[in-house]
Amino acid sequence: MYAAKTLIMITKPLYNQYCKIVMLLICFFIEIFWSHATFAQATAPINTLFNARLKRANAVFTMPTGFRELDSGKDYSCQYNAIMNQMNYTILNAGNSVRIGFAYVYPLDGWAKELSSKALNQNPDPHYIIVAKNFVDTVNHKLIIYKEKYLKKAFNADNGGMYHRNCTKLYEGIYPLSKAVFIHKEESGYFEISYFYKDQPETEIEKLIKDTAGMLRFKDDGAGGHNGE
Repeated sequence: MYAAKTLIMITKPLYNQYCKIVMLLICFFIEIFWSHATFAQATAPINTLFNARLKRANAVFTMPTGFRELDSGKDYSCQYNAIMNQMNYTILNAGNSVRIGFAYVYPLDGWAKELSSKALNQNPDPHYIIVAKNFVDTVNHKLIIYKEKYLKKAFNADNGGMYHRNCTKLYEGIYPLSKAVFIHKEESGYFEISYFYKDQPETEIEKLIKDTAGMLRFKDDGAGGHNGE
């Protein structure tokens, strides 16, 4: 009995020391893992997520003249208590007077498509039109639906249009005004292209939208990867 107690007295400190060493090793490897993950995230190209979205939609992007990539997109809602599509990529012009952001919405399939079709019994509009109607400034502007010929030529898209957003919040605390272009292709989903600007004349922004129309377009064949690729 005495020998057993003595053994316990000896082995208990050793066991506690063993536990401490194991915990230190676990913490060490966790720290190494997070360091590598943080470094990989910090050094990943800005357009990594955007490129994945392009691949999923089987679309191609060309940087327009006079612009450069800025960041991988930030949360933003131009109205209080309003949810907007998450931008994956933003670019900036040379004079910092215009930013363009890109958001991608996956096509519905399977149960999501079935659920959506039931919801459409209450609202027959597709999602991209519902979003546009929620944000369009109908007092001073109107929702423009692009014609089929222009959609095919500029974007190789099936549906699309443009509208002026009714925003009550500045984008990045700088840009008070915003226009959005949306382009949709069956089985590929749709892109929402946001133009944020300061006080430029409407004609100047509309010309910019027209000049940059071909920077993002769908390819001729069907959709690319699936569910997050």
